[in-house]
Amino acid sequence: MKPVTGPFLLICLTLHLSGAYAFAQPTEAEASLQPKLITPIQPVMPMSLHNTDIQDPRVVSMIQVSGSGKVEDLVILEASHIELVDRAESLIRRALFDPGEIQRDESIRFELILPFLYPSDLGMRNTTTTGDIEIMIDGIKDKDRRVRFHKPGELDETPAVLDRGEIYVPEDEEGKPVPGEAKVEFYVNHMGEVRLPRIISSSDEEMALAAIATIRDMKFHPPTVDGKPAVTRLRMPYATRP
Repeated sequence: MKPVTGPFLLICLTLHLSGAYAFAQPTEAEASLQPKLITPIQPVMPMSLHNTDIQDPRVVSMIQVSGSGKVEDLVILEASHIELVDRAESLIRRALFDPGEIQRDESIRFELILPFLYPSDLGMRNTTTTGDIEIMIDGIKDKDRRVRFHKPGELDETPAVLDRGEIYVPEDEEGKPVPGEAKVEFYVNHMGEVRLPRIISSSDEEMALAAIATIRDMKFHPPTVDGKPAVTRLRMPYATRP
């Protein structure tokens, strides 16, 4: 598999917005496989938010953990404040899990909620800085700085592709492109980045790998709702034709 370089193929990549987008509930078997956190995570509010009054500060994420206990990918589905997103991602990506019954060559996705604590909750003193004051002033102008998951139909507009990146195509033993098709479901985060792509259907395994690699390399226009940052989930077909 390599990036396409010639005009001999038709690559089909179009957004598909129909169908259900509700979160799938884990089966009994999947629930029993949920990994357990080994390394402790201590989500403390960033200094710039110490003196704000965010109710129930937390981040809700969907993460994918491999059989080795490492985080393969994640998406922040909801955050009480947009400044919590980067902090949460950094903490989660460094975490290690006990994979339990998951095999080393497998992975599982599950929801992880991180409650953020103010320094006072940990017996620490709050200190006011210039950055704190600026954030508080901004908060008066724009009180709602949350990030939330929304269905495509709830967005201000369908996220447009800003950068297609590389388009990968499987090849046969002679190095010729192989025709086929696949459908991929994925999240687009508040930055327009593709997260947690997964195959819905594909003509074969090589086509599935090419579709995942191609769509993972894309960048979308950041989704918004009423001008506020949002996260959404889309489906896109991928096909190669001779």
